[in-house]
Amino acid sequence: STPGLVGADLLPTRNSAMTCLPTRVVLRSPADCRTPTLTLAHSLRNDLARMADIVGADADGLEPVPYDLPAASQGYEQIRATLGAVNDLTRRYLLATGDALPESIQVPEITTPYPGAPGAPGMLNVVLIDTPGSDEPDVSTLIQPVVVGQVRQAHAVISVLDFTKLGTTASAEACRLVESTAKYVDGLLRWVVVNRVDQRGLDDLSPAQLRGWVCAHLNLAAGGVPPEHVLETSAIRAPRTRLSTDRSVNNRGGEEDIHRLASSGVADLRTRVVDPLCHAPGTLFRTPHAHTR
Repeated sequence: STPGLVGADLLPTRNSAMTCLPTRVVLRSPADCRTPTLTLAHSLRNDLARMADIVGADADGLEPVPYDLPAASQGYEQIRATLGAVNDLTRRYLLATGDALPESIQVPEITTPYPGAPGAPGMLNVVLIDTPGSDEPDVSTLIQPVVVGQVRQAHAVISVLDFTKLGTTASAEACRLVESTAKYVDGLLRWVVVNRVDQRGLDDLSPAQLRGWVCAHLNLAAGGVPPEHVLETSAIRAPRTRLSTDRSVNNRGGEEDIHRLASSGVADLRTRVVDPLCHAPGTLFRTPHAHTR
């Protein structure tokens, strides 16, 4: 759902688990950033080279190990390819060694333009941190220190649940992860997004029932999370373009994409959460001096 939220197809996806290492997505004003760029810090490239040396010695006929990942990648396709290689290499290393990643490891960082709310004042630098989900059972404990380290730095948390997996073991683990964020982030700055609601059938939970289910299973009231902070999305419907709901500022997409953005629920999420973080954090934070990272 992060690509839909950002309005750009920046992150690699597939049916099986993809994200193994958190990725920082820095939202910048289009005036300051024209081209999305992925950066791998020098220390991260050294860590990845060490992983490649270890995994390469026991490849067992798998895909070749990427030894020389670029320090910077530009453009959607190159960014997705580099991130895919980073995540697959990290996963293979964890499975081969059973060694947990240190909390101090540098994570990939993407800087990308984000149009934000039309007519709003200059943007702050907002960082979205895309973290691994609960569909990494073989390595979840090994990457937990890194994920916890990133959450500790967060001022706000958007947790995403999969509508098609509610009530499953994966859902229970996701709920546990959501509850764990209460230790680090104020309830008024936590949102729970249920994605893939386009899969809702006639006998499935209605929007009101779903909100009640999420509030009860995640014990949101105890954490100070308002019921209206439970949102529904169908990110697959959201156009992967830098699209605003203001028709006058769209360069492409037209009326059809504006409708897709609105019907996906992603536009509501951007308007209620991301745009205020970019332009007016005082409307979300209790203390006006707080800033986003």
